[in-house]
Formats: sequence, C-alpha cells, structure tokens
Amino acid sequence: MRKRRMLCLSLLMASVLALSCGIFNFSGKFSPPTWIQGTWSDTYSTTTYIFETENVKQTIGGYTINLGLAYLAATITETSNDSLYEFSIDQSDEIATYRFEKTSATTLDYTVTASEVTSPVVVLTKQ
Repeated sequence: MRKRRMLCLSLLMASVLALSCGIFNFSGKFSPPTWIQGTWSDTYSTTTYIFETENVKQTIGGYTINLGLAYLAATITETSNDSLYEFSIDQSDEIATYRFEKTSATTLDYTVTASEVTSPVVVLTKQ
C-alpha cells in the first residue's frame, strides 16, 4: 500500500511539474521573421516588444504579457516580408491587428488597430 501511494504521489508530482514547465515555456502561436527578433522599445521605454522565434511578449508600464499564453484560445494570423511583420488576434469576433514596419535596421513604426480605430504611430528602437 505504501509503495502504491508513493507511486501515485510521484506520478502526480511529475505531472504537475511537466504541466507547469509547459505553461511557462509555451511558445508556438507566433512566428516573427528573423529581422524583427529581439527587443524593441519606444523612446520612453513605456512600451517594449520582445520577438522570439515562436512567441511575442509585450511590456506596457512595467507589466509583461506573454501574447502566446494570453491568447491561447484565439486565432492568430500573421503576414511578414522583409520590412513588415503584422499579426491579428481574433478572439470571439474581436480582432486586434498589430503592425510593425521596418523604417531602418534599428527602428520600426508600430500601430494597433482594434474596433476599426488605429492608434497613432509609435516608433520602436532596437535595444
């Protein structure tokens, strides 16, 4: 009986560990092009984007959002070329489109469109 309890406890612990590692290391919803990968911030460092090989993270006002996790149930569509990376997040018929256009090797013009309203252009600089 004691062996069985230890086995069950070990399996439970292994399952929790595997799930928690998988959640914290989640990636795969995004595929940013290599030219944009890295960290980009606005002039005041209030908005920062970290583009990884399979994920995008957004920091606003000191709070970081792992977009791959935050929009796990959403549909993500991406468009990219040598100077543009754009992704749309469709969640329950609410669509937000993030657009990053390369203006030089170290700067991007960034906008967000949601509810048919587009934000002013924000210049992001490679960090």
